[in-house]
Amino acid sequence: MNALQYIFVSAAPLMLISIGVLVSEYAGVTAVFADGIINLTAFLFFAFAVFTENLVLSAALSLASAVLIMHALSLFVHKTHSNPFLAGLSVNLFAAGFSSLLSYMWFGTRGIAAEYVTGTGVFSDVSVSFSRLPAAVFAWIVSAALAFILYKTVWGMRIRITGESPEVLASRGIGVNAYKSSAWRISALCAGVSGIIYCLKLSAFVPNISAGKGWLALAAVFLGRKTVRGTFLAVIVFAAAEYAANRLQVFSKTFPPSVLISLPYIAAILLFALLPAGKKK
Repeated sequence: MNALQYIFVSAAPLMLISIGVLVSEYAGVTAVFADGIINLTAFLFFAFAVFTENLVLSAALSLASAVLIMHALSLFVHKTHSNPFLAGLSVNLFAAGFSSLLSYMWFGTRGIAAEYVTGTGVFSDVSVSFSRLPAAVFAWIVSAALAFILYKTVWGMRIRITGESPEVLASRGIGVNAYKSSAWRISALCAGVSGIIYCLKLSAFVPNISAGKGWLALAAVFLGRKTVRGTFLAVIVFAAAEYAANRLQVFSKTFPPSVLISLPYIAAILLFALLPAGKKK
């Protein structure tokens, strides 16, 4: 793929995660759980695909599991008045431990689970090719639809008010917690779909398959000043940095592999450092 094609395909799942994070951020809940949901959904999708040999059913079951987990967590936070930030971080720990345990129980490994996958099996060549251009188009369409809903519908307006002025909704008899809970579910759904796309690309499950994409999505949202346009630009910058890292692999003797892998995250740090103080605020 040329540079534009690569950036279009690579940025799509990251943009989907970021738009989910943005929805959650507008509702007043920082989606620090996005990285864990990506990993957990990717593992569940892989496991269900191996057992059922049906990718559509596996996707539905894994996404439903992720959404139900976040729904239960949101109810727990609202009922107990727990710290949502710490509760979100606990999802990342749970995802790492739970997927590792199930991987060992079901596949006999805590590392890469791929021995059940063949080119003619459930992860066929058609399924793998879907994770590229078709999945990218799907992710961009869903991201655009969520952006439209967020800014052009009553539901989206209420989500944006929830984080800024929840007392306005409460004074009108509108349940604030219900909107916060829906934002958590949408964020989990977006992260989960991206996790499935990453799993399809590899035709296997790899521990920490997200490679920090959930955290990168958070960086994109804050660098974009919590706007869709700014978030989009940040995502494109990160995807371009990833493309540059892949192209620079031919100079691996000059650039250590660890530096090349870290290039998108280095770009995030540089953007934070170079962003004017007023925009940071």
